[in-house]
Amino acid sequence: MEDIALDIHVREHTKAAVEAVRDLLPADIKVVHEYGCTNGQGTAWLAKEFDTVVGFDINNKHIDKGNAAHPELDLRVCDVHHPEGNADLIMVAHVMEAYKINPPEVIDNLRRFCRFLLLAVHTAESNKYGPLAQWGAYLEPFTISRVELDPPVTPDCTKADTILLLRGHLA
Repeated sequence: MEDIALDIHVREHTKAAVEAVRDLLPADIKVVHEYGCTNGQGTAWLAKEFDTVVGFDINNKHIDKGNAAHPELDLRVCDVHHPEGNADLIMVAHVMEAYKINPPEVIDNLRRFCRFLLLAVHTAESNKYGPLAQWGAYLEPFTISRVELDPPVTPDCTKADTILLLRGHLA
């Protein structure tokens, strides 16, 4: 996927995920952390919607490119295993399936640092821990909302998304 197409893809997925649950979020959401921000396209959209937004990605090149394109944003190198500071809302889009991490372990860790955790995952995507249907049952006790976005958000995307809004430990 070309850079421009990827930028549009990321921004539209971020927007769709937030809009899918916006009515369930309290009005006092101020601080948002986005993990897996790549070059900051989704973070740029979030920064227009919330007071304080920080984007994190594990890839130095993504962060360097994002900082060059968006010097007004706060983009940092960090991974989902070691969150930086507390937030009202943490957003993680397509990190669980992309990096083959243990979803329950990462989700438990992230929930310790936020009031709300917003996950976007490809509905049928699988990693070594199984598809969402397998590990999704684990999330049930703290799931506020589960929204299926089908058809896909952008024309170039062939996979439907599931958007999960979870209660964090700081709620």
